[in-house]
Amino acid sequence: MQKPDTLSTAPQANKIPLSFVILAARLRRHLKLKLIILICLVLTIFVPFLIIERWPLFPVTIYPEIWLDRAIPFMPIAAWPYLSLWLYIALAGLMLVKRKDLWRCCWIMAGMGLIANIVFLIHPTAVPARPAVLVQPYAFIVANDETGNACPSLHVAFTLFATILMHDWLSRFRRHVILRTVAWTWALIIILSTIAIRQHLAIDVAWGAVLGLAGAIAWYKDLPGFFNTWITERRPLTWKESRHNKEKPCAGTHHQQVKKGGVVASSEARR
Repeated sequence: MQKPDTLSTAPQANKIPLSFVILAARLRRHLKLKLIILICLVLTIFVPFLIIERWPLFPVTIYPEIWLDRAIPFMPIAAWPYLSLWLYIALAGLMLVKRKDLWRCCWIMAGMGLIANIVFLIHPTAVPARPAVLVQPYAFIVANDETGNACPSLHVAFTLFATILMHDWLSRFRRHVILRTVAWTWALIIILSTIAIRQHLAIDVAWGAVLGLAGAIAWYKDLPGFFNTWITERRPLTWKESRHNKEKPCAGTHHQQVKKGGVVASSEARR
């Protein structure tokens, strides 16, 4: 009696889900460029952020709490979703697959950071003193993150912008409605966590949301591409380019060639 084919009937336990295959493929796309952009963004946004925070030029303003700040209770455990922003941003940006989209994301995030740092420089703000609780990772945040540079909240601005990026590329997945709902829920938890650990006030969150929505509009309107086109079309010609254009022959006038009986005659020869 013939033995059954055990290989064909064995369960495929090692089969990798298609979603993880797609995520891995999107991650590998332009990975070197993604890492370079990530390093450049950290240096250009957070180095000025830390300098302005530690050495403000003007008196620091502390805004009072409003009803929303008092309505959200203090929860040290909310430090976990607060720190998950960095995973959220990485997931949103590293999954982009087009080189153009990577540069758009880079310029928009750099612009958001520049606007926020200018506001921090002109109008430095801070939050009231935070409760001292020896619970990790809340204690780590209190020990390493100052209370300055509060309004607008870059935490909120980057969260909203990352959500827009994730909302776009999640449309390629089969269950994109569920995945988008998870992405927006995660973003809302991150935003609320900024108040729950008393790292930001409601006014900081509101202005951070305005900055994040401005970045989202710039993404959908492709403002980096618009400025690039405008600069390319409007910029004056350099000396080499103008000389090249003068020396370049014009087709159809002096160098138009016509074959007659195997002999090539040009308009200059006819003159």
